Amino acid sequence: MGAAVAAILVAGCARHSATAPSGAGYLTLKAGEHGEVNGIAVTMVRVDADSRCPSDVQCVSAGNAVVAFTLRTPSDPLGSGTAALQFLNTTVEPRSLVRAGYRITLDSLTPYPVSTHTIAPDEYRAFFSVAFLPD
Repeated sequence: MGAAVAAILVAGCARHSATAPSGAGYLTLKAGEHGEVNGIAVTMVRVDADSRCPSDVQCVSAGNAVVAFTLRTPSDPLGSGTAALQFLNTTVEPRSLVRAGYRITLDSLTPYPVSTHTIAPDEYRAFFSVAFLPD
């Protein structure tokens, strides 16, 4: 039974990566982590604010979280120093930005808040997608 489950999981992963468009990729980063897709380098710096409504509370609005990150592209000059901070939101605009022919989107942020737990900075994981924009 374990081998059957493993085969299904592997098949599911292969199917997911096969359907990703050419020039697209996904990054999951915690604070301080760096990832790269097609020469687009993203470093998650921190979660600047998190006012998302806890899942176990009824709120008037969904709230929002703001993720600070740096971004470098192949067209950035080498030795240009520290990349400027960029900011994307989970529920309000901007949720994505376009740079060097790619759209970088903050798809989600985990964990989702609950009222009984304060999220430590090292618990956060930001999920980014990077998609090539054809001319």
